[in-house]
Amino acid sequence: MKFKTFDIEEDNKRYREFLSSPQFRYATKAITHYETNDGGLTPAEVWHEVDELFAYLKGVEAEDHADMVVQLFSQERRRLKNLERDGETLTLGNDQMERTLITVFYCMALRLERTSKVQENNPHNDLIDAITAELARIHHPVLPLLHYTINKDGDIYEARTGKTMSELDPMAEDETWEVALKHVFDHYSNRMWSKVERSHQERYNKFWDSMIKDSVIVAMMREERSVKGDEHEELGVTYNAKAIFNIFGMLYARDFFTGIGGWKPLAEAVTEHYDSETKNQVQAKAEYFKAIEQVGIPPQFRGFGNDLVERILKMMN
Repeated sequence: MKFKTFDIEEDNKRYREFLSSPQFRYATKAITHYETNDGGLTPAEVWHEVDELFAYLKGVEAEDHADMVVQLFSQERRRLKNLERDGETLTLGNDQMERTLITVFYCMALRLERTSKVQENNPHNDLIDAITAELARIHHPVLPLLHYTINKDGDIYEARTGKTMSELDPMAEDETWEVALKHVFDHYSNRMWSKVERSHQERYNKFWDSMIKDSVIVAMMREERSVKGDEHEELGVTYNAKAIFNIFGMLYARDFFTGIGGWKPLAEAVTEHYDSETKNQVQAKAEYFKAIEQVGIPPQFRGFGNDLVERILKMMN
């Protein structure tokens, strides 16, 4: 059994995608310094492996999650013993194996803790405690290094951006997310309904219906890409705001809307709202709406790659 790692192109792609999560962003330095540089997994591989563990646990009854932890450690020890990287097989020694296990499961516990800002209200406390007990049993020296560096970088990130992370349950069922996403879609599509060209109204409604039924789009929208002017606080859910704004720009470029004279008025129409924290009217930058349609717009204004553009255009048409 070999654990197939990402090639360089796939690793770069996944890394960029995972950067939408602030937790991944401030964990990357620690993972790189203490795991990747010693011949272990890359940050993207660690994050993906945690996603795989969450997907596995979703198929297990919630009351059994904590009891599965010892089995998960044993399973991962077997999976990660031999890494296939760039056509070569790397066999991890015991110390390397324990370091990699610590890194993966520490990041898993970290993401579970984000479910609730109030620790005693976290529904995954038993699972977190079981993981913590196994981490303590292994007692590898990388654990305090990960803990210190990730927390320090998290504090620096929040101080620099002025933002604190919202709650996010990595074990939430997909149905819950789809309901939340439909609420987001309805919020924005209804806001712009009065601007929809009459001859396009039926297509407009069918477009949003198609979006919520497409599993690829639903997964892409789950990426946390909050920006100034979005309404994740007001709506009570984080979502890929860049993608939402990109898509309204695509609709505008295809004459779905009437009475809007340019990208800035479009951004205002879609996003302007009262921010209860700043006590000001805020709106998103027009560049998010231009990002798919105009050349020269920096990539940080895009919420999805070229591979999804044709998919979304097909739904519009």
